[in-house]
Amino acid sequence: MANISISKLKAMLKEENRPHLL
Repeated sequence: MANISISKLKAMLKEENRPHLL
């Protein structure tokens, strides 16, 4: 269950910080 929350949070962070991380 926690995995789904982390996955969603990671996806949001990745999409929001896509240019930032890259």
